[in-house]
Amino acid sequence: MADSVFQVKDVRGDVTINTRSAGHNHPPPGRLGFLANPRFLGAVAFAALVAIVIPGAFYVRGQITHDARQPGLGAAPSQKNASEAEIEIVDMLVDTPPAGRRLPASLDIKLLNTGDRRSVIKRAIVSIRKFSLIEVCFSQGGGLDVSATYGLTMPVHPTPGQELEVPLSQEIGPDEADRFKLNLRLPEAAAEVGRNLDAERFFVYHIGVQLVRDRESHKVNAGDAVVVLPGPFTVNPQDFFLTKEFDRHPNRYDAYHPTPQEMSHIRECLASNNTILHGFMSVNGAKPTWFSQIKSQLID
Repeated sequence: MADSVFQVKDVRGDVTINTRSAGHNHPPPGRLGFLANPRFLGAVAFAALVAIVIPGAFYVRGQITHDARQPGLGAAPSQKNASEAEIEIVDMLVDTPPAGRRLPASLDIKLLNTGDRRSVIKRAIVSIRKFSLIEVCFSQGGGLDVSATYGLTMPVHPTPGQELEVPLSQEIGPDEADRFKLNLRLPEAAAEVGRNLDAERFFVYHIGVQLVRDRESHKVNAGDAVVVLPGPFTVNPQDFFLTKEFDRHPNRYDAYHPTPQEMSHIRECLASNNTILHGFMSVNGAKPTWFSQIKSQLID
């Protein structure tokens, strides 16, 4: 076998390989002969490339950058600017039917969508905050067009905190207004005159109203209201309340020959009803218009 010369030099960190072979083209034998193998040299070059490029890539990705698509460490998270609906309650009134007509009382609700997305009002929640019966103390033997009207039958024996839900279907586009009515009525048996003892009673409700909108079921507080059913007082208020008229005519019941005990009971009943009515008149919310009309007639 011919002699071979094989040298490995390190020049400024670079590896230089020189080979001389006499009489053959195979790599020289010896402990370091594999260094002349082209496959080995390619592997070394690839490893050097990985060692230089990959750490540099991690270094670049770890820097804080101003590219909003690739926020680095310490960059503020991006904020989503999605469109939203914003529903405002413009007004809520209590509509009562004309005297003598046994119609339901209505909550007249006006809304405005100040957002930039259409909103769907899908139901109303009516909460009973307070309830009282006002009984007769002496007896002788009904801007924006209304887009929809909904009905709700009120309980005659409610409990404080009781909630009643009314399905609604109101759509309000961006920067649009809407108006709808919620009619509150008694069960038929309690409302019909002459068929039930409740025909001589008035059911007074202090309620809270919330509207539920959109898929997320956001709740919009519409406020409080006082509703009197079955309607406005169609008889003399002095038969229900202690009024100045009663004091001016203390003998107005003499024609019916009440006993002193009966008269005492009548006056106590009228005074009790006054206390109840004053409590509902103090509610901060929508109230029947006849409240202000009768207030000046009551004896405090």
